[in-house]
Amino acid sequence: MFELGVWLETVGRSLIAVFIPVLLLKVGFSIPNIILFFFLFNFFDVPLNLVARWLVIHVGAMRTITLAIFAEIVYFLFLYFAKLDWFTFLGLALSWAVYDSFYWVAHWFVFNECVKVRQGTGKQVSTLAIIRRFGGLISPGVGAAFLVFLSKDYLIVITILFFIAALIPLSRMKLTHKKPSAKRNVFSFFRNKTNKLNCISIFFHGLHEQTEGVLFPLFIFVVFQSIESVGALPMVAAVASIIFTFYIGRLSDKFDKNKLIMLGCFIGLAVWVTRLSFPTLSVAYMSVLVTGLLSVIINVPLDSKLIEAGKKANMLNMSTYRNVIYMFANVVLYGVLYFATSVFLVSFTVAAAGLIVLGLMSKFIMSKYAVSK
Repeated sequence: MFELGVWLETVGRSLIAVFIPVLLLKVGFSIPNIILFFFLFNFFDVPLNLVARWLVIHVGAMRTITLAIFAEIVYFLFLYFAKLDWFTFLGLALSWAVYDSFYWVAHWFVFNECVKVRQGTGKQVSTLAIIRRFGGLISPGVGAAFLVFLSKDYLIVITILFFIAALIPLSRMKLTHKKPSAKRNVFSFFRNKTNKLNCISIFFHGLHEQTEGVLFPLFIFVVFQSIESVGALPMVAAVASIIFTFYIGRLSDKFDKNKLIMLGCFIGLAVWVTRLSFPTLSVAYMSVLVTGLLSVIINVPLDSKLIEAGKKANMLNMSTYRNVIYMFANVVLYGVLYFATSVFLVSFTVAAAGLIVLGLMSKFIMSKYAVSK
């Protein structure tokens, strides 16, 4: 039931997610407006994760996920009637932040509670990743077709229907751990040095992921003025990642996770250097094939490490701070970009720098600290 709900939610989100900056451009937002919008969304998101934690404790994870999906429907209604004014601007940012914080804190809590460490965390993380990749394999192409041949209004309505459908299997889950069994103090999580280092890793990886998932597609649209080109990017990445996710998940259970992360960072750095040196559409597509593999090499072992540490600390705190740190990285990124004269050059450089730091951490720092410490 959980996997089906995730798949339906992923299909709905993938139909439109990559096109959000493009749709804002078409409404009349400028590039600085879009950067400010993403700054506000992430800024609102950071404290809302603590609200989400409180809700999981007091009303349960599944009700929190339900509230999240309703908030996302409100977000799409704002997008449906979007125009360039402050009411739309703030409404979009706040409703999306409520969805993101509520959904991901509760989602990761439920998933983490379901994971059995003895069966291999990497194997189970990769299984959920494959489900998400299949959900996002065709959806961006379908979304592009809607935008090219119909309009954003039809696409938004279809997306809302998928989000409503996702509530059905999630509401039928029969779990004893819908609420956390232990409600430890929020600050107790950071008493463990491994947890601190894992959160720092999430921060620097987040700089790359946000640039790859949001700013790079926006760059492709601005340069090549093609909806189809933007829609093809996540589809190419999904194909590459599905092929490798199965194997990387099992490798991360058998080999040093930090070495896999370091390898992914090295590949990612090479990708950003190539993109900066050769900004062509053919290079963009070839590089996305590589980043499909890259996302697996870093995400699966990193998420596995977080879950293994969370089993020894507190799963709810782990899911909360995972999202807090990731969104805070985005606040920093968009705060810098708002004052940058060359948004794409600076963002690509920051993404590459984040991977360098993460790779060095994995090589020289993370390997010294086992989960048990």
